[in-house]
Parts: sequence; C-alpha cells; structure tokens
Amino acid sequence: MRRCLPALLKLGIKYCTLFTFSTENWRRPRDEVQFLMGLLLEYARSDRRELLENGVHIRPVGRWRELPGPVAEALSKAASDTKAGNNLVVLLAVNYGGRQEILDAIEKYVAQLRESKGKTPPLTEEAFSKLSLCRGRT
Repeated sequence: MRRCLPALLKLGIKYCTLFTFSTENWRRPRDEVQFLMGLLLEYARSDRRELLENGVHIRPVGRWRELPGPVAEALSKAASDTKAGNNLVVLLAVNYGGRQEILDAIEKYVAQLRESKGKTPPLTEEAFSKLSLCRGRT
C-alpha cells in the first residue's frame, strides 16, 4: 500500500480494493498467520498520519471483526480516524473469501425467504449484490 498510495492519488483514483488476508490464509502455518496479523496490526497503527495527510479513507471489508482483538481494534480505529478522507477510499479485504461471501449471501437470502414465507422477490444479480459481505459488513 505504501508504494501504491502515491500513484493512486496522483492518478485521481477514488476507490481501490486491496486483498490483504483471505479466509484461505488461515490454512497457512501458524507462524505465517501470526506474522501476517502482525503486519496488519503494524500498518493499521503506523500509517495513520500519512493517510490523514493524503485524505485517504481506510474501510475494512470482509469478516475483519473476527480477527484477533488487537488487529480488529486497530482496523476499526484506522477506519474511524480516516473516515473524513475524500481523496481515496481504500477497501481492505480482510478475512475475506469469494466463496465464503457467496455462501453468506445465500444464507441471508434463505433467511429472508423463511421470514417472508416465500414472498421474497426473485434473486437477481442486483439483489444478490445487496446481500454481499462487502456491502453488509463494513
């Protein structure tokens, strides 16, 4: 992110998604996972001033709240601290997986069907999009 940020800002890019830790990464050896969690924690804490100066809003998406407490707290603070940034929104896909998002969206849709006793509108691409993890859990 540190190397990409200046170029993104210079090009006037408004949104960027960085896939920082996928759900599949949990299958890595424990020491690798701990190292990656440490990197997330370090970056979330150390880049605050640069992000604020450049008007960058950090927005974690995915199941990031399920990360170890200090990491989730640091991401939450980074998002809160940079909320006013309007030059660039950086979506950090953390603890995110495409397959898991599809399963989560299906579960939400099935729950809606049960609640409405089958009277839910048909599942369109747009409706499915609204059920996605990135839209629903920020």
